[in-house]
Amino acid sequence: MTPNAQRERFEKYIKLVSSLLKSQSEDKLAPHEIQLIELVESDLSIDDPKAFRDSLLARVASAQIGQNDTPVDLSALFAHDIERLDEVYYAANKKRLAEALSELLDALTHQKFDEELMQRKDRMHVLGYNEASLGEAIVFSQLLNAV
Repeated sequence: MTPNAQRERFEKYIKLVSSLLKSQSEDKLAPHEIQLIELVESDLSIDDPKAFRDSLLARVASAQIGQNDTPVDLSALFAHDIERLDEVYYAANKKRLAEALSELLDALTHQKFDEELMQRKDRMHVLGYNEASLGEAIVFSQLLNAV
């Protein structure tokens, strides 16, 4: 997972919801796009998807007033929703992440910079992490374990 994965996922969700509301039909969206919309709404525990979608687009439209050609900062506008998506992702992957990080930290602690370390690093890549996000994941994992 990249550091901005949930922000990017939510931005895609906004674009898909916008397309959906403009066309008034799910027929114009691919099945994987409909699935993404439903998954984001499920992850955010949205009770009334239509109302949420309407309010979401109203917030974007309101933020665009007076912006001229400057794009709306969706990260700031929907910071709470993006943070919630991050929480849901980390909670769902906490056990796998903890095991993989534990193995990686063990290898790093013992200075085993050999094939074993590369295998553990590859495992983190399979889970969606890259070098930039490993440090963030380690800190987050330690915070989760402290709670």
